Amino acid sequence: MIVLALDTAGIDCSVALYDAASDRILSVQTEMIGKGHAEKLMAQIEAALAEAGITLKDVGRIAVTIGRPTPANHLPRSFARFTHGPCLANV
Repeated sequence: MIVLALDTAGIDCSVALYDAASDRILSVQTEMIGKGHAEKLMAQIEAALAEAGITLKDVGRIAVTIGRPTPANHLPRSFARFTHGPCLANV
């Protein structure tokens, strides 16, 4: 089974594809952007799929982070960035 992992909860916007059957990471796309996760996420998904040589139809599961602000990270946080990954996965 192929897993598409999305992380938009922090300052990075990250996408990974993992093949559970072969226990292998197929692609990782990540960019430290601070803001603008919604604008970058689809392009990163497309790039990861292209790099792995698969289509979205090959993906069996979608995993998302739901992170939360922590005292150790004093960067300003936007509530919206916590919702981009889960919202996209829900579509």
